[in-house]
Amino acid sequence: MTSDAAHGYPTYPNLLAEAVVTAPSQAWVADITYVRLPTTFVYLACLLDAFSRRCVGWKSGKLSRQIDTHLTLDALEVALRQRHFQRRD
Repeated sequence: MTSDAAHGYPTYPNLLAEAVVTAPSQAWVADITYVRLPTTFVYLACLLDAFSRRCVGWKSGKLSRQIDTHLTLDALEVALRQRHFQRRD
């Protein structure tokens, strides 16, 4: 979801709004933020553990000039590796 609701893009429900998370890695949430540089903006994607509120995945040194799937998937891949989850294709 976005914090700016005045746009034409689809929005999605918060599936964790009523959930009670009782242990680490039961639910992860994601966020994308921007960093203002002197002449431009860059973006950072991060995955947070909803229980501990700890960052479990972000691509070290990976800031992007675009919000795109590469940015978000890189953060997810890091989180999955750090938490020792196996990818299923």
